[in-house]
Amino acid sequence: MMCRTLEIGRSGYHRSIRPENGLRARENRKLTADIENIFNENKKRYGSPRVTTQLRKNGIRVGENRVARLMKQAAIRAKTPRKKNPKTTDSRHGGRIAPNLAGKMQIHRINQLWVADITYIRTDLGWCYLAAVLDIYSRKIVGWQMSRTMEAWLVTDALNRAIQQRKPPAERVVHTDRGSQYVSDQYIELLKKHELTASMSAKVVNDNYSSPAATIKIPHLQPCK
Repeated sequence: MMCRTLEIGRSGYHRSIRPENGLRARENRKLTADIENIFNENKKRYGSPRVTTQLRKNGIRVGENRVARLMKQAAIRAKTPRKKNPKTTDSRHGGRIAPNLAGKMQIHRINQLWVADITYIRTDLGWCYLAAVLDIYSRKIVGWQMSRTMEAWLVTDALNRAIQQRKPPAERVVHTDRGSQYVSDQYIELLKKHELTASMSAKVVNDNYSSPAATIKIPHLQPCK
C-alpha cells in the first residue's frame, strides 16, 4: 500500500530500508572517506591511533576502535618502516690502521691472540652495545663491557677487564676490525701501556661488516681446560 501510495517499486523500497543505507552506514562511509584523506595526506604512514587523533582535531568525535574497524574493512594499512640494525663499524675515519697479523698466526696457547669486537642487542629500552674480547685458543670471553653508546671507552673498558683478568705477556696480539673505536687514542694508549700489539682486518669491499674473528683460520686446536 505504501509503495502504491508513493508510486515507487517494491524493490526500491526494500533497498532503501536495508542496513547499508541506514544512518550508521552513511556515517561510516563519510568517516571512511575522512580517514582515507588523512591517511593519504600523511604519506600512508598513520595507523588508527594517529588517524583518530587527527579526526578529533578536525572536530569529529570518534573512538579508535571504530576507526581501526573501518580502516580494516577498507584495507587501509599503514606502511611499516624497515627496521634498521645499528652499524657497529665505521672505517672511514682516517685513523691509524694496523696490519693484519692474525691471519698467518699459528695458535698454540692461551693469551697468544685475542679478538675484540662490538655487537648490538635489542632491549625494551632500545639498542644496547656489547664490546667483548675473545681468547682465540680457549674460545673464552676474557673481557666485556656494555653501553647505550659506542664510544671509545666501551672497547677500552672491555680490553682493560681482559688485561686485569689474564695479565697477558708483552707483545701478544689483539685483533679487531678498523672501527673508529679501535683507532682512538684511548684504545691505542692502553695497548702501548701493556705492550700489546694491534692487528686489524683488511678493509671489506663496500664496507659490508665482517667480524674480525671470521678472518682468522685456526687449525685443529683443542681448547685449554
